[in-house]
Amino acid sequence: MSVRLLAEVTLPEAAVDQLADTVTELVAASRKDQGCLQYDVFRKADGFVFIEHWQDEAALKAHEATPHFQKLGRAIDASNAQLRIEVLSEFIDSTH
Repeated sequence: MSVRLLAEVTLPEAAVDQLADTVTELVAASRKDQGCLQYDVFRKADGFVFIEHWQDEAALKAHEATPHFQKLGRAIDASNAQLRIEVLSEFIDSTH
């Protein structure tokens, strides 16, 4: 079964620009990860919102072990950001 996530990173506005390059690198690399079906990011005044869709739990776990994901994790920790992750369940079948 596929896995969909919504992840929100909230941080001081001054730190958003500092994290932007790392986020850009993460998105480019993550879209190439095996099992990635969607990886989009949206910028907001105080952070970023990620919408992810993975083939299965194994693909998500493999992504979390990649150097680009680990690099973002370290950057988030260093910036004292707040991270919120929600696993989403499909409500209306999108294959209609």
